[in-house]
Amino acid sequence: MPVIITHPETHATSNLQRGDLVFKNCEGSLEVGKVIQAGQFLSSLFGQAQIKDSKWEHAAVAINAEGSLIEAVSGGITVNDMTRGADYIVFRCSNPAVQNVAANAAQMFLENKLEAEDEGSQIFGYSLKKAIKAWANPGRTVPDVDSVEARIDSLFPPLAPGQVAADPRDMFCSQFAALCYAIGAEQSGLHPGAFIERQDHVLTPAQMVTLLRNNPNWQFIGIRQRG
Repeated sequence: MPVIITHPETHATSNLQRGDLVFKNCEGSLEVGKVIQAGQFLSSLFGQAQIKDSKWEHAAVAINAEGSLIEAVSGGITVNDMTRGADYIVFRCSNPAVQNVAANAAQMFLENKLEAEDEGSQIFGYSLKKAIKAWANPGRTVPDVDSVEARIDSLFPPLAPGQVAADPRDMFCSQFAALCYAIGAEQSGLHPGAFIERQDHVLTPAQMVTLLRNNPNWQFIGIRQRG
C-alpha cells in the first residue's frame, strides 16, 4: 500500500512518490542518531551552518510509493523500508524530469554497489568521518555543471576484483541524497545549484531540510508520523 504523507497545516494528504527526498527523526533512539543530532545542534549553535531544526538526522531517496528508500547507512548504499518507529518529513522536486533522473541515479548507485560486491569488490560505503567534517566546517559553495561532472568521473573508475574503493566513493546519507539531485539537474540540462544549493559533501540532513524549505524548486509535502 502507498505511504500516505499529511501536511501538518493544511491536512492535505499525498502518496509518497518515487524520487521524493525523505528525512528521518528517531528522537535519538539510535546511538548514531544521537551523535548526528548533537553535531547538527552544535553546528547551528555556533553559527557554522544554516539550520532551522536539528532533529532531522537522516536523509534518503524514496524509490516507490510503498516506502522503499535508497540510503547511505553504516553498510553503505542500500535499500530499506520506512520504519514505524520514526517520523519522516518529505519534500518533492517541482521538476518531474529532474526527480525522475535523481531516482534513476539513486538506483544506479545501488546497482553498481551490488554488482561490485558480486565481483568481490567494495564501493559506495558509508563515511561517518565525512559527516562529522560537514558538521564542523560546512561550506557555502554552490554546485555547478563542471563540479558535478567531475564528481561523476571520480565515482566510477574501474576496480579490480577484490579491490576496495578509495575514500572519495564513501558517502554519508545527506551527501548521497544531494548528489543524486545534483546529477538529476545536470543530466536534465539545468543548473544543479538551483535544486541543491550546497556541494554534496558539506550538507547535513538538517541543513538540507532548511534549504529545501526555502527553495522554490521544492515543495514541502508533509510528515509521516511514527506508529
